[in-house]
Amino acid sequence: MGVFLANNSLVQMDKITKQYIIIFSLLLLLSLPNILFVLVGKDSAVINIIKQIAFLIYSLSLVSKKKPTESLNTFKLKLFFKLLIPLLPFALLDIFVIKITGTQSTPMHYYSFFATNISEALELISGNLLFVIFAVLYFVIYLLLISKVRNDFKFNKYFSRLMILSSSIVAFTFLVRDVKMAYSSDSNNVIRDTSAHFFIKLNKTFPLGSISKLFGVYEGIKMSNKFEDNTKDFSYQTSVIDDINKTIVLVIGETARKNNFQIYG
Repeated sequence: MGVFLANNSLVQMDKITKQYIIIFSLLLLLSLPNILFVLVGKDSAVINIIKQIAFLIYSLSLVSKKKPTESLNTFKLKLFFKLLIPLLPFALLDIFVIKITGTQSTPMHYYSFFATNISEALELISGNLLFVIFAVLYFVIYLLLISKVRNDFKFNKYFSRLMILSSSIVAFTFLVRDVKMAYSSDSNNVIRDTSAHFFIKLNKTFPLGSISKLFGVYEGIKMSNKFEDNTKDFSYQTSVIDDINKTIVLVIGETARKNNFQIYG
């Protein structure tokens, strides 16, 4: 009987260990934009080792919590990871932008994702086939790992407390710094400026930064829909002072593509 219980206990521990490996693998995939930003980012947020560690802890707390005050223990892990599937294309977009520029993506990058056409998409894909393969593998591995997550799995309470404590310390430190920066700038509205500093930092993380940037895209689309009304009385008030020996070149946005330029273009 004792041997049976011992064997059963070992099997149970093995299952729990396997679940932890799966969960941490999923968290690693979700954190890839943040990790890459720390490793190759050219930004004041990750300018030294202390800031890099703080940013990683901060971004991990955003990945691994439903809300800043709630640990994953209060939320079904499998459902949590499934809800993040629609954001995976933007994780890949963040990775691509960071790899190319060393900086985080912006709402304009996200807007381009929605505004692009098939010609532009094929042009981008043809020049980045290795990244396309990586993107496919990223999706496949993520979906495969989700299928292995048990519905009833929860983090060990001590580990959850450690995550909450470490992320709370980092978040509080950032908050103090943001308030200090708002005060030092002689701001007339400390709350507004503190909030601005917070969202600048938040937009450099995934996934909450992606949600914030998508909201920015939505606001931008609303403004563009009112473009004609907002600009009906606008004029550049341009004039040619001396039209002798003058060459005026007008470049219209979407025609300014490499295949439309001549040798001197």
